[in-house]
Amino acid sequence: MIILGNLSEFQPGKLAEKVAEIYLSGLMKPVEILNNNSEISDTSDAGNDERHLTDQIDLDEFQGDYFSSELLTNYTIYREDGNLFVRAAYNPWLNLEVVKKDVLGGTGIFLEFKRGRNGEITGFRLNAGRVKNLKFVKR
Repeated sequence: MIILGNLSEFQPGKLAEKVAEIYLSGLMKPVEILNNNSEISDTSDAGNDERHLTDQIDLDEFQGDYFSSELLTNYTIYREDGNLFVRAAYNPWLNLEVVKKDVLGGTGIFLEFKRGRNGEITGFRLNAGRVKNLKFVKR
C-alpha cells in the first residue's frame, strides 16, 4: 500500500495501519515475539505491557531541550496529560510512546536515550528512516 501526502502532520504510517486493519482484520493474528528470556510471548496483551512499562518510568526526566551540533538545531521534549511530545524548531509536535526502557518512538522516529554516571539523561541518538545515530545532547 502506498499513501502519499504533502503535509508534515499527515502521518501516512498511521493512516496505512488503519486501512490495513479495516481490510485485513479477519486475516491478522497476534504476532509472537521473543522476550529477554528467549521465550515466545503473545503480543495480544502488548498494550497492557506498555502501560505497565510506562508506569515504571519517570516520563518527566525525558523533558527538556536537546541540541544536535551536526544539524545545529534543538529538539524539545515536553509532557502534557501523561503523554510525551517532541518538536524540532517550528515543526508540529509529534507524540512519543515508550518502546522500552530509555527508548521512545513516534511515527517514523526513535530516540534512544543515554545516561550519565549518576543515571541522569545526558542526550539521545535519533533514528528516523535513513538517518541513524544522530547525536543530541541535553542542555
